[in-house]
Amino acid sequence: MTTTTATTATAAPGGLYTRPWAVLLLFVLAHVLMRLSVSTALELDEAEQMVWSQHLALGYGVQPPLYTWLQWGFNLVFGPSLLSLILLKQSLLAGTYVLLWLAARHQGLGLRGAWWAAASLLLFPVVGWMAVRDLTHTVLLLFCTAWLYWALVRHIARPRPAGFVVLGVALAVGMLAKYSFALIAAALLGAALLGPGSRRALLARGWWLAPLVALTLLMPHASWALTHGDMIGQRMAGKLHQAAPAASAVWTRLTGLLELARTLLLSVLLWMLVAALAFGRQWFRHARLGAPGASTAQAGQATSPGVRLLAAYLLLVVLALLALVLVTGTSSLKVRWVEPMLILLPTAAFLWRPDLQDQPGGGRRFVTGVLCVAILGLVMAAARPAYNLYKNRPDDVNLDTAMLAQALRQAGYDGRSPIVITRLALGGSMRLYFPHAPVLACPHLSHGATQRDCSTVLETLNAQGSGWLLLQDKDEDAALSASAALAFASPTQRVQKTLALPYRAAFNPSSFTLARTHRVWLLWQPPRTSGPADPPA
Repeated sequence: MTTTTATTATAAPGGLYTRPWAVLLLFVLAHVLMRLSVSTALELDEAEQMVWSQHLALGYGVQPPLYTWLQWGFNLVFGPSLLSLILLKQSLLAGTYVLLWLAARHQGLGLRGAWWAAASLLLFPVVGWMAVRDLTHTVLLLFCTAWLYWALVRHIARPRPAGFVVLGVALAVGMLAKYSFALIAAALLGAALLGPGSRRALLARGWWLAPLVALTLLMPHASWALTHGDMIGQRMAGKLHQAAPAASAVWTRLTGLLELARTLLLSVLLWMLVAALAFGRQWFRHARLGAPGASTAQAGQATSPGVRLLAAYLLLVVLALLALVLVTGTSSLKVRWVEPMLILLPTAAFLWRPDLQDQPGGGRRFVTGVLCVAILGLVMAAARPAYNLYKNRPDDVNLDTAMLAQALRQAGYDGRSPIVITRLALGGSMRLYFPHAPVLACPHLSHGATQRDCSTVLETLNAQGSGWLLLQDKDEDAALSASAALAFASPTQRVQKTLALPYRAAFNPSSFTLARTHRVWLLWQPPRTSGPADPPA
């Protein structure tokens, strides 16, 4: 396939633009090393994946299953480890940068413009900060959005049956990543249908391959989702509707519109500020024919269908979000939900003004801004555990999970019996230390059940004669009372303890700790020997 590129700018691009893969590799390596050095404790989303990825299933709670399937595969290669979690996330983020870069090149941008379009991702909070801390399914959604856009522009440039197959796979993968991808796909394909050239490409011979491939790949999970539709719908509705129950319909929608406006602004504000400071009034100066930037301006005219495609896409996204608020009364729209829908904005802007590539001063300022934000994000993520303690607001990343694992061994835990948990953060972290022990979430979050205790789980394990270890947070509402849990354990064999785990500024045992601790109650029931069972306590 032939790639269309813009005419060479007035000055040849430097090494930063000609070797983007080396820059990306260094960036990914820095993130991997940072996360490995900060803490061995897992964030909530990380712990969730470590628990869910113990087995393959058609569904895991309210989120589609693809990320967990990928994590299961990475665990097979790298073991259930912190490294496995980091490598999957960073691979998806790196793939997102690459796909945006390739799509920008296909659309006519030169090396500078393509670099800016891809690197602009770092100026979106969900990538520059939130993904550094946590996030899983949203990271996969970013990748799928970039993949669908890249597949679409390739197919528009050269329609053929194989392109429809790729589009079908991209559509299915996106829906298996996050259900909100449906809005992104509808807006992007709808925008393509509005342009005469792109419409002909989408309706070319073999168009039916795209929906056929997508539906075939989606059917197994769709069958599971239909049987769990009530649970998924209730959880998603609860996230989207957070207005006061007694609020009027008008007030709820007004609140939703204000929330939408705030979310849209926060999503793109940093990118807009850096782009404005870098290029200033050059955004609104059109190059004249015969002027130094005329060659790239002419290239920009050739890519005007690409500009119209993305402008229509962004307009459809905003209209869809407006309809969501006005029709359903949605009052809660978080930045991390909306931002993946907007990551094509920088590509649209640089396609609209390709002559900015002829402005080396503006380009240097933009690159400086991007690199400063990237470095700041790394430094803030590395310093977050210490900052948490300084503000006396510790969270999961501050827990001394190594001390907890050592205390479990000292209590006699064999490292193989099932670990029953009432909080995902503890269970996910313990799987790193005891990879051969099944971790059972209670209530069974992986299946979306609403039961508030672990009685059924413990009864089943006792019937099997299996040993088990119950871990509960003492400082939060327990899913199972201590007296109820003790009734399932043998009075002559059980071991129970309340541990006080320190909050640390880093995973180093000598690091600064808070005076306050996180209390965990453990109940260890060794595997029962043959013979009559002990009477209940």
